[in-house]
Amino acid sequence: MGMNLTAYLLSLIQISALPAFLCMASPLTAPLQTSDLATYSLEELEQQLSALNHEFEQLARVKITGGLGPVGFESSKQDEAQTVEWVQIDWKEPTPIDEIVMMPMIWHNAKVAYTASGFPLEFQVLAGTSSDSDGRVIASFSREDSLLPRAAPLVVPCAVTASWVRVQATVLSKRGADDSFSLQLAELLAFSGEENVALHGKVSSSSVGPQEGLRRNRTYLTDGFLPYEMDVQSEEGDNIGFKIRQSGDQPTITIDLGQPYPIS
Repeated sequence: MGMNLTAYLLSLIQISALPAFLCMASPLTAPLQTSDLATYSLEELEQQLSALNHEFEQLARVKITGGLGPVGFESSKQDEAQTVEWVQIDWKEPTPIDEIVMMPMIWHNAKVAYTASGFPLEFQVLAGTSSDSDGRVIASFSREDSLLPRAAPLVVPCAVTASWVRVQATVLSKRGADDSFSLQLAELLAFSGEENVALHGKVSSSSVGPQEGLRRNRTYLTDGFLPYEMDVQSEEGDNIGFKIRQSGDQPTITIDLGQPYPIS
């Protein structure tokens, strides 16, 4: 029985130790060296497992808003994956852009948990100005890049001055709801330094889906609401994190850090 428990604890620590300590900014306890875990006593392994579980309890719990509801943009449904669909955001003035962020529409799949729905398999990211309707390709992705499956945003570094950005898909992926294909995105952001200049920008697209204006809308692509919510459990058991209070057309966000911190 002792040997079985030791093997079990070894396997748990080997699997979980590295991710846990990579996620923590400053671990509460030093991890055992995974290269020689077999040399540690059962008591030492149990102490390490207890310490890891304590740190897991302090990590942020991530909640993801699913593809149901008004969470983003969707093109029309297609029967074939090899279909060109695009969506474009225009803002007022040419601005230096250093980063484009594509936020996938998230669905909950019983087999693979949270996963992107309708995120393109092959596509280009283009940017240009009002005097340059063709723009320039700042990034290009194919199946070989293995972007799917994913639930995380795709960050595209760039160095371009632009007043519009376009995502142009040539190979679509399946929707979460059925076996048809479409282009779906929850949010498209264009950063100039720390400012998202695409926020509330004008959105145009090659097509719109059947739910446009109800559960999907082109304006949702630049409304600033992302499909991620994160909160964390404090030592006292209180939830610390984002709280959204909406009153009329002016939603507000309060971030409660639990105690004072110096902010840069």
